Formats: sequence, structure tokens, C-alpha cells
Amino acid sequence: IDPLFKKLDGALARVLVIVSKAGQGKTNFVCNLAEHCLAKRGIPCAYFTGKELSAVGRKQLQGFLARSVYGEGYPGDFEDLLDDIDREARRQGTAGIILIDAINEHPDLPVFSQEIEELIEKCLRHPRIRVILTCRSEYFDARFGNLRKSSFADRLVIQREIHQRMTDKHRRRM
Repeated sequence: IDPLFKKLDGALARVLVIVSKAGQGKTNFVCNLAEHCLAKRGIPCAYFTGKELSAVGRKQLQGFLARSVYGEGYPGDFEDLLDDIDREARRQGTAGIILIDAINEHPDLPVFSQEIEELIEKCLRHPRIRVILTCRSEYFDARFGNLRKSSFADRLVIQREIHQRMTDKHRRRM
């Protein structure tokens, strides 16, 4: 039964990091997840890319995320956004998902990795919120290794090389 539980780790994770080489379908997977699975079912979700976050200044990440969802005039902060996502997820009986694709694309990775860790810690204070990140494998251990030692390390699942687990039929479809 252990192998069956292992297969569920990613689906049940509070924080899931998909790590693999370039061109292996990480972005395709999370885009499809957001657009065709979560959004179509009305599941509260927010999708961001490392590239779009690369223009965000130090210590401005959380505010940027809140304004990206609600607009520039949003008077609240990131905690208010998380409260809203958690409340809507509870109302629907589901989870709220925050997806950040290609975290390795930020130009200031030492600072960004700390900001990602702080962001996740805040997200995990809300029982219905899940976080999904993607990262190229050649960058993860060296630049985001802090996540393995974080306060949420026991709720972190790192899924490597997602395509190795796919059937040929599913790989062709992807």
C-alpha cells in the first residue's frame, strides 16, 4: 500500500514543487491545471510566472500578488487576499491554489528564495490554501534549498521529472 500512498503525495501536498529539466512540460502542466481544471471548476486559484515576478522589487512580492489579483487600487494586503481565497475555498468545499511557474527565472534568486519561503509560510496559515511551484532541476537544490529546511519542510513534496511517471499515451497527449 505504500507505493499507492506515495503516488498521492503530490495531490495531497500543501506545498508541491515540480522540478525537472527545461522542456519537460512543467509550464504546460501547470497552465493546463489552472486553465482546464481549476478555473473551469470555479476552484479559487491564482497563476503567476517567475518571469513576471522578476520585475518586482525586494520585499514587494506579496503586495504585487495581491494587486495582480484585485487591481492596482486594491487597498488590502496579501493576508487579505489569502483570507478571501481561503474563505471561498471553504465555501466551495475545496482548496484554493496559488501557482508560481518557473521560480528559477527571477534575477535575484537569493532574495527571491527567502521571499518565496515567507510567502509560503503565510499561505500555510490558511488551512485550505495549497501552493504549487515549478523550477528547473539545475537550479532548485542550489538556489531554493532553503525550502527543504523551512518551517513547512514536513508539508513540502518535491516531485521530480513528472514525465517519467506518465504512460506513453499521456506523454504524447501532453
